[in-house]
Amino acid sequence: MIQIDIRNATLKDASALARLSTQLGYSTSLVESKDRLSGILGSDEHAVIVACLGDGTVVGWVHAYLALRVESNPFVEIGGFVPSS
Repeated sequence: MIQIDIRNATLKDASALARLSTQLGYSTSLVESKDRLSGILGSDEHAVIVACLGDGTVVGWVHAYLALRVESNPFVEIGGFVPSS
């Protein structure tokens, strides 16, 4: 059985997030990934969660954020979801 651990992302995950995003056609450099991730991680209204193998290899991620709309109550929206390909 494959062990999958779920945890909050950190800036150390920027390389893995860029790699996974690029695999799906969203070309992202390490610098871009770090810049974007640092802004997101600094917000209480955003969360980035990673899925890792038992050895710590990141195999997927999801970005969720609080969506505020005039016409509806607040809700959480998925901003990005990238599984390993």
